[in-house]
This record gives sequence, C-alpha cells and structure tokens, in this order.
Amino acid sequence: MKFSNNHLMIVLITLVSITMVGTILSYLNTPKIGYVQINEVYNEFRLKKELEGKLSTVQIARKGILDSLGMKIEMLSRELTTKKDVSKRSKLDNLKHEYLLKEQKLAEDNELLTGQYQEQIWNQLNQYTKEYSNKHDYDLLLGANGSGTLLGAKETIDATEDLIKFVNNRYEGK
Repeated sequence: MKFSNNHLMIVLITLVSITMVGTILSYLNTPKIGYVQINEVYNEFRLKKELEGKLSTVQIARKGILDSLGMKIEMLSRELTTKKDVSKRSKLDNLKHEYLLKEQKLAEDNELLTGQYQEQIWNQLNQYTKEYSNKHDYDLLLGANGSGTLLGAKETIDATEDLIKFVNNRYEGK
C-alpha cells in the first residue's frame, strides 16, 4: 500500500509540475500588447508645443506685413474719394495687386512651414515611440485615435500617460 501511495504522490507531483511549467512558459510566451491615445500623446508633446509657438510668431509677423500693406491701401483709397488723381488710382491698383500676391505667397509659406513642423514632430515622436516600445518590451503597441483603428481595449494596457512622460523626457534629454 505504501508503494502505491508513493507512486501516486510522484505522479501527482509530476503532473502539477508539468502544469506549472506549462503555465509559466505560456505566460512567458504571451506577447506584451498595449495601446496609446496617439492624439493625446501628440498634443502633449513638448516639441509640438514649441513649434506651434514658433509658427504662431511667424504667422503674426506675416499678418503684420499684410496689415501694413492693407493700411496703405486704405489710406490711398480715402485720398482718392476726395480727389480724382489718376496717378494715385494706378498706385492703388498696384498696391491691391501686390497685396493679393503677398497674401497668397504668405499663405503658401504658412502651409509649407506647418507641414515641415508636423513632419518634424511626427518623425521625432515615431522615433521616441519605437524606443519606448523596445525599452518596455512591447511586442505590439497600438495607436488609438478615435477613428476606429482600435475599437476597444482594457485600460490596464493603456500606456498613453507613460509614453507622454517618456517622449517629453527624451526630448528634454533626460
């Protein structure tokens, strides 16, 4: 009887051990998956905020150029209402034409600068996100942006806040 109990005990211990090893191996082979609210990360990225400030400064300066030209046009228009001067009419027409050309050129320049800044922001953000993913051993890090790319996930795998801290620290050289 004692021999049978020992055999039974050994078989049970072996089965429990195999089950535990299987569970551990299964856990170790489970991919690490997370997601981030990419719009939130983008909006909280310090580089984006800095470049947004620079863009605003440039746009205000460019608007000042147009406003100044607009004031010249307004003053010349007032002069022409009081007296009919052909040379001033020609000058006014030239100023209006210059204004329209400058307005178009500055709008194109603003659009180009905006595109360059956005490309710079996304390139840096993508690099930092890749570093973050590698550092934290993610097998899959998804971006959720509210457009249906990620329809649902548990908040426990939301790495948004952690990624925001990481990218801003990396940007600041920490």
